[in-house]
Amino acid sequence: MKILLVTNMYPTSDRPNYGIFVKEQVEAVKNSFPDVEYDIYYIEGQSDRMSYPKSIFEISRLINSCSLWIVRTFFIISISKKATCHYDTSWW
Repeated sequence: MKILLVTNMYPTSDRPNYGIFVKEQVEAVKNSFPDVEYDIYYIEGQSDRMSYPKSIFEISRLINSCSLWIVRTFFIISISKKATCHYDTSWW
């Protein structure tokens, strides 16, 4: 199984605490389910607002490249109708 995490909050070398809870959740899933493949797509909207609309194409490409994805988003609006394998909104 593959999980694609789409987020606009994730720690970087410049901001090591920014979105740390997202990174910690990824690590918890990896530790609990070592057979799950977890990919992260980080939208760096703070430095380039155009990164949001640009990301639509890349996320769609990622989803189409795999037969089964669970798509998990953090603090962004759903940007792809193709991400319908499983769309988790329970955190809202």
